[in-house]
Amino acid sequence: MEFLSFCRYPGHLYHDRPGHSDLRHSNPYGADAGAELTVSAFVSVYGGWVTIFLALSMALFAFATILGWGLYGLRCAEYLLGNRSFRPFALAHAATTVLGALLAPALLWELAEAVNGLIAIPNLIALAALSPEVFRLTNAYFHAQQKSPARCEAACTTASPDHISPIKPDGKALPSQHRPA
Repeated sequence: MEFLSFCRYPGHLYHDRPGHSDLRHSNPYGADAGAELTVSAFVSVYGGWVTIFLALSMALFAFATILGWGLYGLRCAEYLLGNRSFRPFALAHAATTVLGALLAPALLWELAEAVNGLIAIPNLIALAALSPEVFRLTNAYFHAQQKSPARCEAACTTASPDHISPIKPDGKALPSQHRPA
């Protein structure tokens, strides 16, 4: 709701909260200013009317982000947990959306950064589990390149979906009638 205060005082960056004054003079170099710095830059170039445009833009961007991340999370939950995960995920997403609107921005950013950092854990586990396969494929590539560098180079540079034969999990190619068109 902080960006709405800019609409009350178009062209000015004064806040009615204690400790806030004109941003252009009170914010030291390198300090995080968030939306105030963006608004200050736009106001200095385009004038006070731009505050309404920026407030609307930020609100629409926030709404689109909530919808996009919600759909992305829902699809991941359905893939991992099945179709029955829709309602629990939708409720959890709605609850965290409301909670996010009520929390202090600094705490919200710290939580978001912590959760995004936790994403690395399953990725690192998958990387460790798949590393033998990556080494096998890399060795096979370099072995084929040593046997016939020209043929390997031509195959690697001209590969397209039409030239790639689908491989079943057992390592054998699919019959041509089962290949995608």
